[in-house]
Amino acid sequence: AGCVIRAIDDVVGGSAVNAFCAIRPPGHHAGVDGIVAGGHGGESSTAGTNGGTHGFCLLNNIAIGAAYAKYVHRKKIKKIAIVDFDVHHGQGTEDIIRALSPRNVTSFFAAEPLGHGVITKQVERIWLTRSDLKDTLFVSAHGYGDGFYPQTGSTHTPDARVTPAAGAEAFGYAQPDNQVYGYDEHGRNDAWSNSVVNIGLRRYRSAPRKSRRVIQSAVWRNWFREYVFPRIDRFTPDIILISAGFDAHFRDALNHDLVSLDESDYAWVTKHLCALANTHCEGRIVSALEGGYNVFGGHISPFARSVLAHVRALSQMARARDLRYDQWELRREKLAEDKSLRESLKTFKEKEKVQEQDIFGENFFNDEHAALEAKKPSPSPESKAMFQTRSPTPEPSPPPSASEPLRHVSAHYPTSAPTRTTLRELSPDRKQAEGFFLGDWSG
Repeated sequence: AGCVIRAIDDVVGGSAVNAFCAIRPPGHHAGVDGIVAGGHGGESSTAGTNGGTHGFCLLNNIAIGAAYAKYVHRKKIKKIAIVDFDVHHGQGTEDIIRALSPRNVTSFFAAEPLGHGVITKQVERIWLTRSDLKDTLFVSAHGYGDGFYPQTGSTHTPDARVTPAAGAEAFGYAQPDNQVYGYDEHGRNDAWSNSVVNIGLRRYRSAPRKSRRVIQSAVWRNWFREYVFPRIDRFTPDIILISAGFDAHFRDALNHDLVSLDESDYAWVTKHLCALANTHCEGRIVSALEGGYNVFGGHISPFARSVLAHVRALSQMARARDLRYDQWELRREKLAEDKSLRESLKTFKEKEKVQEQDIFGENFFNDEHAALEAKKPSPSPESKAMFQTRSPTPEPSPPPSASEPLRHVSAHYPTSAPTRTTLRELSPDRKQAEGFFLGDWSG
């Protein structure tokens, strides 16, 4: 957890664009009180009851980092998105998110001579304010079904509904009302329902084993592309925290053939999350290692190659942001400076106008302008004829005779002004007769 806190300080402080925390043990199975009771249907009951578990986890590193970012960096971090792509459901992180809203906690009295009983009270464990729940988004895509650990996290997408007709059109057969892509779908009206998104992926038993991995990878990507990424985009987070578990690799022993991914899938999802971070939160991403257990082969093991693909994508997107976004930020700063300068100039002119009105009177400049206009000599009829505008389709006038004096050129050659074109239309003899001396200007 200390490593995650240090990474958040560096990323929010600006000394790093993103960070990856290579830490063990993992943490996303640890809940509010450590162990979290398992169950079916995506429901995690009160922590600390019989049958609870926290896997290999001691402290929930990502949840601690989220609470730290929300409390310490409250000026910059208002909204936090947590994305968990470990093959196991992060029921501990979900339990902590759900605890941000008030919930009933039951405590049992010890048996005494006078009897025993229970007491129920409402408890909420906020990080900073009561708005923590609506300012937090938790998304988990994991394996579900067939008793797969921890047996929680059935598909829960608050705004997803599939009708039998739509299922028949998409899959060739009618699907139950409560299923999405063949998975159980639960709509809830709890306070935390819009803050928790679970995507439970089942095994494709009917598909051949060779093609099953391709299908499962395509379905996994489709969930992220069609639902997770748009959901994060609408949420507009200030920082993205990743529970990066790599045990969904098809060669990992704890995968149980539920989600079959490879290195390219991890690189793909990382790049898209970085793109969202670049769009909404200046590239701020902190990723913490969760699962991933096939280390046979050392630095060429499936685990090592998956981590490499993830970290390489983080690094590439950080460099891309340095090259592209710095130019955009400079341009944005320049536009902001220009806007500020225009507003300052406008304010200065308004103040100057008010001061002049206070000194000279409100209508002084209007009266002065009217007086100047009145003093201007009115144009003579000859001047008006000289500067009359050309009509759209002027009627041709007969050319003047040789004996007729050329007093008004524009009377026979209407123009908007005595321009070069008008003078050039005259023959040299008539130019001399009218007394024009053109010199070099005629060239």
